[in-house]
Amino acid sequence: MSPSAQEFPITYSIDELMSGMQRSRMISSIVVASLSLWAYDYALTLNLERSLIWAAPWSVPTALFLLSRYLPLMGSISIVYFLFHQGTDAGTCLVLFQLGEWSFISSIGFAEIILAIRAWAIWERDRKLTIGLPILFVSMWTTICIYAARFLKSVEFASRSITAQPSGCIVTSRSPIQFVIWVMMTGFEAVILILMSIKGYQTFKKGSNSGLTRLVYVDGILYYFALFALSMINIVVILILPHNFEDPFSFPQGILHSVLTGRMLLQLRQYEHKGHGVTEITSVSAPLEFVRNPITSAGDDIELRYSSFYY
Repeated sequence: MSPSAQEFPITYSIDELMSGMQRSRMISSIVVASLSLWAYDYALTLNLERSLIWAAPWSVPTALFLLSRYLPLMGSISIVYFLFHQGTDAGTCLVLFQLGEWSFISSIGFAEIILAIRAWAIWERDRKLTIGLPILFVSMWTTICIYAARFLKSVEFASRSITAQPSGCIVTSRSPIQFVIWVMMTGFEAVILILMSIKGYQTFKKGSNSGLTRLVYVDGILYYFALFALSMINIVVILILPHNFEDPFSFPQGILHSVLTGRMLLQLRQYEHKGHGVTEITSVSAPLEFVRNPITSAGDDIELRYSSFYY
């Protein structure tokens, strides 16, 4: 049995235990607020999901959407049990913590794949990005998974026999290497944000200002920026907060990736469903692509061909 899962003897000072309990209370409040946001967004978008996702032909993007949308729910269940169930032993705390962490890391990874595919499509499937984005994603997320595994091995919990906590697990020790995970995530998101911003600037400079263009670029870039900003906040918080209080925003990070990525896909599918200014709807097997709008006099406006491969 690994040291992290043992019933530890009384080796922790009162200050360490009190610090762990304070952190647990703070994280509990953040978790409840994040789950409330997820539930509120889910209630607002459930009808759209039923009509635009479940009723559509199954595809790779549909699977990515469902994984990024529902994996945080599975992780949330384990984290809620981790934080609020009374009398949980250290071994169970470890299992719950690992399940929650891997669920959120996986959901963020699936959401990042969706974001990368969207950026690649907006760049008209540029050959360099076709090669570069997968290499960048695999290299960064392999590193993330390696450091996540090391981080989870470093986490230790207080034993039931030495604490009088009213409920939940108390983390007494953890490695700061989780900082590397957020740096890698932020780096990947920065690349995607830059690609979106450059293409958006080029498109608006040409005078395109259709509803679809605003949806793809303005709303899309705002969503990308929100995710990037939260990752940056995570890094700053890890740097400035005491060791036991670091990383309080990892839970809302997973929730926001799920919410915003889901909204992006649902909004685009809703736009297609209503038929607002779409030049052409391709077959279900074709990838998303951009084409020149033949009805514009300058020929500079770029319209989006929808396809269930991406949506």
